[in-house]
Formats: sequence, structure tokens, C-alpha cells
Amino acid sequence: MTILQGLINDPNTPSPIYTDSPPSAPVLPSDVGLPCIMLADRDTHRTWWGLGPFQETPSTLEQLDSHINTWDIPRLVTVPFGLSPSISIITPRLWIKTHTPPPHLSESTSLLSATPRYHQSIDEWCAMVNEVQSDMPTGYQKMVLARQLSYESIPTEMILPLLDRLTTAESGVYRVLLSPSSDHGLLSLSPEHLFRRSDGKIELDALAGTRTHQQPIDCLNSEKNQQEHHAVSDWIREALTPFTNDIHISPSHPIQLRHVTHTKTHISIPHIPASDATLIKALFPTPAVGGVPRVESVSYLLRVNQPTGTLYRGLVGLVCRDWSIWVVMIRYAEWHHHNWTLYGGAGIMPQSDATEEWNEIDAKWRLFRNTFETIQSI
Repeated sequence: MTILQGLINDPNTPSPIYTDSPPSAPVLPSDVGLPCIMLADRDTHRTWWGLGPFQETPSTLEQLDSHINTWDIPRLVTVPFGLSPSISIITPRLWIKTHTPPPHLSESTSLLSATPRYHQSIDEWCAMVNEVQSDMPTGYQKMVLARQLSYESIPTEMILPLLDRLTTAESGVYRVLLSPSSDHGLLSLSPEHLFRRSDGKIELDALAGTRTHQQPIDCLNSEKNQQEHHAVSDWIREALTPFTNDIHISPSHPIQLRHVTHTKTHISIPHIPASDATLIKALFPTPAVGGVPRVESVSYLLRVNQPTGTLYRGLVGLVCRDWSIWVVMIRYAEWHHHNWTLYGGAGIMPQSDATEEWNEIDAKWRLFRNTFETIQSI
């Protein structure tokens, strides 16, 4: 039993408890144990740990704001990918706020030497990309297609070492972990939030356009990447215009992660007369995870390309009355008993090359694959 788990089992510990006193050293998943939830903030470098048992309550976006107005202590809210999804509100037994661990830069040695199983061949992928592109002259402008990759027979005792490695091997991302038990859990290492709210101010990211570190340095300036990025940033700006004209848009710039570089545009609004639920309805899913036009693209993905029963492409929010952070669930893995599945996507434009998009997803998975397999780092 860890020290933190001891607090849960102590009958004198109130429920729920929230402490803002960080320990002297960063906390790792192996320090906490399972069940647990975690959200590490990309921007403030602080981490919230929630320890179970958890109370999970189904709800709707329409009811979300009335809940938020009563929350002095944060809850974790999950929103699956879709246009009108049901949501879940998760309340842990104990919240602890601490430091985000610094990135651990050594990942060249696999923990498992596991063998991947592709859910789709490159020929099948190319056929799907070509099918979407054939509709683009008169239909879709952009579509984010996803792939899956699985590892089987992963020992239960390797869950915490894997999570320790994965949650400390990348900087510049939100780290979201939700694990009700050792039998099931999910992990997202996402560079993107939908929005964050504090003191009435809203900040958003438009994140689209990708260069793998094997591509030319000016790849982000290509016509395809520029159009992909503007498809997202322009769409977000237009979606916000009905609420306010006081929209501050910073110049776009590259953000470099471990194995890929993206183009990012920061958007801020000093004050907006819109609640969290209203903003989610207006903005989610953005073209960064769905497509343009939104309704038609999301409907297509739900029929053809969205893995059922997962939070991939969904939202996880750390939410209370005074502030919130809503993270888009990409760079995503789930485990069920001894099987792990990775999910990754790429934005398809009319001029996209299907093989390059396949390689882009491989680059986005590189951190996970280096941890599971014997693959040398780029």
C-alpha cells in the first residue's frame, strides 16, 4: 500500500479531499497504484491525481453547467466523440495536486519487445484515403482518418512500469490517465486542448499540420499542411464569432514534440458570455479530430472509422466552478486485461499522399512503439 492509498483507507480522511501541497518529488503511476486518474497540465506543469474508489455519474451536456456551478473541488468529465454525446462525471475519493514529472529522455530500450498487430494493411488504408478523396471535389474538405495497432498478452505486472515510462517520456503534452482497475484503462499524451477557462478568460488551440522528423524542415509550409491548419483555425474563429468579436489570434508557429512538429495558433478571448457546455456544443468536434463540414464528416467517421466504446477523439475535462481544462484525447492507448490498442489519426486533404499519412501516424505512435517494441529512437 502506498502512502497516498493509505490516506484513502484512513477513516479520518474526509471525502472528497483536495490538497494543493505538492510532495518533494514528482509522483509517478507506480507511486500511486491503481485505480487512479491523472491529468498533467501541459502549460502550468502541475498534475492532478485522483485516487479511487470513484463515483461515476452519467449525465448530459445540457445538465453540465448546473453541475459545474456547485463544484468547488474539481471533477473529471468525459465526453465521447460525437455531435450529441452523453457524458460521465467522475469524482475520486482523493485529489492531490503535485508536480508534473520532467521528461525522461531515454526510450531506446523497449520494456517488452512485443510484436504489434495491425488492424488494417497499408493497402486497405490507401483505399480508404482514396475513397474519401474521391468525394472531396463536391463533399468533404478535410477528414481525419484513424488507424489502430494492438499488442497482446502484456503481463499485468507491466502496467505500472509502462505507465511510468510513457507519462515521463514527452514534454509539451497533456497527460491524461484514467484507470478504474488493472484490467482496464486509457492513456492520452495529447498536445491539444479544446479550451481552458479561468477568471472568465477562454484560451484555445488550433493545432493542425504535421511534420515528421524524417521530412524536410520546411514541410510545415507545404500547401497541404497550410491548408489543413487554416481549415482548423478559420473554423474555430468562425464558430466563436456568434459569441463575441473580441477574439485575439496569435501568429501561428511550430511546436516541436519528441517525434513530430505541428503548427499551432493560439486563440484567446478576454471574456465570453458562454458556458463550458455551450462552448463544447459549438466547438466539438473541431476539424482537428473530425473534418469539414463538421456534421457530415463526424457522421461518416462514426459509421466507418471511429472505434466504438473508446474515448479516442473525445474530451476529458478537469472542471470546477472557477476554472476548467478540456483536453482532446489523441495520441491514445487503451488496455483491456492483457491487450493494449493504440489509436492515431491524420488529416486527409485533397492533395494528401496516403503513404505519407500512414508514416505520419507511425511517427505519432513512435513513443508508444519504442516502449512496447525493440525500435531505435529517431
